[in-house]
Amino acid sequence: MVEELKAAFLDKKTIQVPNYQYISNPKYDELFNKAADICMKEDVDAFRFVQAVWNATTNKEHFYVKTLTEAPARNAAKLLAADFKTDWKKSFDQQVRVVQNYVQKSGWNFRDVLLYPDNGLYGWFRIISTAERDEKIIEEYKSIARMEMTKDLKKFLIEKKYAYERITD
Repeated sequence: MVEELKAAFLDKKTIQVPNYQYISNPKYDELFNKAADICMKEDVDAFRFVQAVWNATTNKEHFYVKTLTEAPARNAAKLLAADFKTDWKKSFDQQVRVVQNYVQKSGWNFRDVLLYPDNGLYGWFRIISTAERDEKIIEEYKSIARMEMTKDLKKFLIEKKYAYERITD
């Protein structure tokens, strides 16, 4: 979670300061750990959390690592937790329909659809939906899938006996 937070933070910070480079130090590491605790407590993923905090930050010049641990960030996490209680079964079924439509309309095979980046499929779905491990799909989408992973999604994948370990290992 901490690494995902750092990556998401860096993504937003470079919008404000194009050549910004994060240099690890104990103070920042502690702040990222606190932000990870907030995310885990509220069961929100790092990317959505940082995006919500970024959106809530009116003066982007004041978007710092500590911003991820302040009261507005905690409120953003609570709002995300309330807004993003996903019905994973419905989400999975919708993803299946997207793949079916691409296969029918384009004539592409299943794997090509999973590898196509602009079809709106979730990274986690791309990785777990193949019968066997597909290293190319995992390599392309693992970092995204990890950012999408929540406790509820992991629970759903385990209950349905999908290969969630392809995402987490």
